[in-house]
Amino acid sequence: TICADDINNLTKALSTLTGVQLSASNYFFNAVNMKKLVALIGAQWKGALPFTLLIEPGGNYIYGKQGGIQPLFIKKKIVDHPLTGRYF
Repeated sequence: TICADDINNLTKALSTLTGVQLSASNYFFNAVNMKKLVALIGAQWKGALPFTLLIEPGGNYIYGKQGGIQPLFIKKKIVDHPLTGRYF
C-alpha cells in the first residue's frame, strides 16, 4: 500500500489498514507535489483518496476503485487472479 495522507495521520492510516485486514508492505508517499503520484499511478486515478489499485507482478493493472473497499471482494480478486493467487 501507499498512503498519500499527511505523515501526521500515521495512527489513523495504520488503524485503517488493520481494519481492512491488510498484511502487505505499507509505505507513505511523502511529497509536496501530489501530481507526481497521480501521474505515476495513471489515468484511472484522478487524485482523490482513498483509491485502491491492484497490480500484478510485472506491473500490469488488475483492478482500481475510487472510494472505500470491501475487504472480502479485494481478497477474492487477489486469490482468483492467475498471477497473484493463493500460491504466489
